[in-house]
Amino acid sequence: MVSFNYKLRSDIRDIDPILLCNSLIDYVIANEFDSLEKDHMQLISLCAGSNVELNPLMAETWLKVYQKLKDYLLVSICDPELCQEALGVLNNFLTDDHLRFQVQEETKDVMAKSIELLYNGENEDCKSIFHDYLKKITHSEDNALRKFFRLVLQKVSEEHSAVFLSSNIAEFKDKL
Repeated sequence: MVSFNYKLRSDIRDIDPILLCNSLIDYVIANEFDSLEKDHMQLISLCAGSNVELNPLMAETWLKVYQKLKDYLLVSICDPELCQEALGVLNNFLTDDHLRFQVQEETKDVMAKSIELLYNGENEDCKSIFHDYLKKITHSEDNALRKFFRLVLQKVSEEHSAVFLSSNIAEFKDKL
């Protein structure tokens, strides 16, 4: 009798984060999901979240992943189960040295719409989380990130002034 002993490894370091993230977003798109689910966001956060360094040699590939992901990611800031992780992933892309300017350019209009959606909604937890995120950015030394959010908030204040003025983030426009 022949016996085979195999050791199954489930070490996350053995998984290609770009492949996993790209496959997941392709699955979400192919199955016509309106938004990400908690399991989706956990995997995306594992691949590209706040504690992950995006491989600079793969910046162009990461940008392609982000282009497919961004609409889902930005809608996720309005979901109390996803908001915190979504902001972590978003911040990682917005601050990555090799992606920041392309990501910021592609994100500003959609970000303004997401903020408008968030503040037209009723979820106070997400509003509080977003407020805290912006507060951290006002103290950041990342001038490009501060400028990005200053421009986004300016756009929101011009296009949705009533929503913006009644929000808990109006105070940050002049602090960024």
